[in-house]
Amino acid sequence: MSIDTSLINVGLAPPTAMGMVYAQGASSIGLFMQNAVLNEKLCQITSRASLEQCLVLILAAGAAGAAKGK
Repeated sequence: MSIDTSLINVGLAPPTAMGMVYAQGASSIGLFMQNAVLNEKLCQITSRASLEQCLVLILAAGAAGAAKGK
C-alpha cells in the first residue's frame, strides 16, 4: 500500500461515513412513516367496526321495541 492510497482512503473516510449515516437515517424515517400510515389505517378500521357495532345494537333495540309495541 503506497502513501497515496493511504491518503486517498483517509480523505474519503469521513464523507463515506456521513453518507452511510444519512442513508441509514433516511431509511429509519421511511420506516417510521410507513408504521404511522399503517397505524392510522388500523385505527380507522377499528373505529369503523365499533361504529357499525353500535348501529347494529341501536337498530336491534329499535326492532325489539317495535316488536313489543313500544
